[in-house]
Amino acid sequence: MESIKLKIRNELFDHCVYPNQAKLSEQSLLSLFKALHIISTVHYKITIFQWIEQALKHIPSMTVAEAETYFKTYAILLSRFEMEGTEIGDEEVKIDNPATIETVDVRCFALFMFIQLFIHGTKDYTVTHNNYTNTAWPGAKGSGPGSNSPIASPRSKATKVAYTSNETSIILHFTKTNLRLILKLIASEIHKKEDISLNKDELNALRIIMKVEEGGIETKDPISRLCPLFIDNSKVPLMDLHLWISENLCDKEPDAELNIKNLTYCVTIRDDETVAKKDIRLQDCEDSYIYLDSAVNSVSISYCTNCTVMIAACEMSVTIDKCEKTQVSVASNFVRIGNSIDCTISVYSGTNVPFLYGDNKNVILGPHNVGYTTLSDHLKAAKIPVHTSLVKNFSKPTLASGEKSTFAILEEAEFLKLCMPSKEFTDSLLLLTPQTYLDALMARSEIFAKLQEKISAADLSSDEEKMLHVAIQGYFREWLVSNNHQKKLSNLLCILE
Repeated sequence: MESIKLKIRNELFDHCVYPNQAKLSEQSLLSLFKALHIISTVHYKITIFQWIEQALKHIPSMTVAEAETYFKTYAILLSRFEMEGTEIGDEEVKIDNPATIETVDVRCFALFMFIQLFIHGTKDYTVTHNNYTNTAWPGAKGSGPGSNSPIASPRSKATKVAYTSNETSIILHFTKTNLRLILKLIASEIHKKEDISLNKDELNALRIIMKVEEGGIETKDPISRLCPLFIDNSKVPLMDLHLWISENLCDKEPDAELNIKNLTYCVTIRDDETVAKKDIRLQDCEDSYIYLDSAVNSVSISYCTNCTVMIAACEMSVTIDKCEKTQVSVASNFVRIGNSIDCTISVYSGTNVPFLYGDNKNVILGPHNVGYTTLSDHLKAAKIPVHTSLVKNFSKPTLASGEKSTFAILEEAEFLKLCMPSKEFTDSLLLLTPQTYLDALMARSEIFAKLQEKISAADLSSDEEKMLHVAIQGYFREWLVSNNHQKKLSNLLCILE
């Protein structure tokens, strides 16, 4: 048998974790999923209504909105992995809108809820899990129950925790430390205190959080077929599986991952050659323009200030967290916005409305505002459905916290088109923009054209033309200063030169 490697899906920790960890614990999860296992069907399915009822019963501090958010996020991002690599078969189940799913596999969903115990950030890392109080990952300083939570907004003065390990090392340590809990959550014998064993289907549930490589090549074969412990056994003791998984967990940085960090006064353009199908992390960038001109798998934007980010197309998810005064234009199947201040998000969300969570202040949601000739190709590569009924999804976000004062909708009069420096300026159609916003953009262009016609028809003398130019430039400078655009424009011009 060729060498087997289990690779943790690192992107889940960027796009599935919500800032409600204080309400969760190992004991509350075990108690909750013991109850859910009992009421699940013979195929281990539970409904959204069963989940909400039991979640509120076993975790009284959880709200209905939070419980729904967990369920919907799992359905959108991970339900497609439930049948992948099982003993039943590998046929793909096509779902037009995963957000409409009302039943999930209780074992797979338990793994999604388990990763909610993970608390991390690009600049801070705080540990509240009991197992962590006795074991520290290399390089961690200041972690533990006494540290401030990193889930607050950028305005908070949460303690920053320096670490030297990379994100993969942190996630790997978290998984290894809690591997016994992981296996217990997916076992049908979850109610037993000792001598727990797992069957093949239960082990295969790990597909939700792990990829499998055989001989260096990713495979969709069931994990149980690749595990020698199941050759002569239908069930294997938990501790034996614990040892086998620990020995085969991959500790290398994922090849399909790209980190873009600490950009200041920069313009960077990444195309298909450098970012196609990758998981991207943008961290700690300031006063920069970042263009991802490709179809990528996922994008995490965190701790960015005064930045403009354009993402052509994203297949899995875009998460914008702890950003300030940042503009993002994106087409994605799923978009999450959390703990951000004074940000404008121009979004086309293909399979679901945007999710807002945490402490957002003055977040403005607007329609998609990017158009160029190859955009359709990028949307197709990212498997983003294009339909006129979806262009207004931006205006109907799901509020994970249940509050209603965290966002505003962009006024039609304020709508502007975003152009990429590497593209020729053309009148390419905005394919993903509501008609009312297009009409407002056209009306503004018509006013400008009429003004030009009036100036041309006025037959001004040379001195009058100079006076007009001075007046226009003066008003333009005044507008730049009053709207705080002067610095951005001058920086962009200097960089492009």
